[in-house]
Amino acid sequence: MQLLERVAVGDDFVEALRADDGQVLVSLRRVCEALGLDADTQRRKLAAKPWACTVIMTVHDTTGRAQPATLVALKSLPMWLANIDESRVDPRVAFKLRQFQLEAHDVLAAHFAGMGSGRRAEMISVRPSGGAAGSGARPTTAMSAVVDDLAVVDALSALAAAIRTDRADVVAVRAEVALERAARTELERQVQDNAAATARLAREQGQARESRRRIDAAVGHCTRTIKRWCAETSTPFQKVYSEVRSDLGLRRTLDGGPALGKAKLRADQVLRMARCATNLGVTGLGVAVIESLLNGSDDVARPGFIDVDTTDPARAT
Repeated sequence: MQLLERVAVGDDFVEALRADDGQVLVSLRRVCEALGLDADTQRRKLAAKPWACTVIMTVHDTTGRAQPATLVALKSLPMWLANIDESRVDPRVAFKLRQFQLEAHDVLAAHFAGMGSGRRAEMISVRPSGGAAGSGARPTTAMSAVVDDLAVVDALSALAAAIRTDRADVVAVRAEVALERAARTELERQVQDNAAATARLAREQGQARESRRRIDAAVGHCTRTIKRWCAETSTPFQKVYSEVRSDLGLRRTLDGGPALGKAKLRADQVLRMARCATNLGVTGLGVAVIESLLNGSDDVARPGFIDVDTTDPARAT
């Protein structure tokens, strides 16, 4: 009887031996224990696979005890491991499954390379296809070796296909990440543009309010000065008011009311109001003061507006 040997694979080990015909056989139960699989279930699944080469032998385990064991030919090991669904094993041993799939065959082959045949093992039965032990046996012949070689090729092809699929998935994920980054960059740019537009609008609104405030101050100065001059000189305010209104192009309607209850005066019109009143003899207006209130020629040219009541002051009184 043969003696099973422990062979380290990654962080764990498997048990295997070299048979008299030179084949390396691996303990099915030990692999199942390492991966948390049910040995009887795996034995039945392998019995239904035409590529699987298994034997039942009486062997000595690592403690020296003689017992029957189901052994899997080393050349069938990659195909068996490749057909184990990673999602069906305990997540804690999923890494170990991948390690076995990638390393077990090469480690065992290297371990048993160049070893002699050893003593003949006692064959109890060879992989039954069903019924009692020994029925439908398939001896380990040269034909089975060819089948095992094809099984290894199929297993490696399956692993290569899985690797290609994983690489394609990685490329797809990278493309999605690149698109998301581009979209995020575009969104950030739009947010910055909106923030800049909001700030620009706020500045323009502030400038417009300031322009209206200055025009309002200038109009108030003109109105107070004209009224005070009219009072001092006993000049009818209506006369000055009509001349200024005519110069600004503000006309009455047919019924005698103002064409506009309120006119929106620009900065340049306020200066025209002051110059017109000065030409009529009104003193104390000070065009320089008006320009100062309007804050220079730049503000005079600015198209700011202020609501000015142009209702006939004679009616108001």
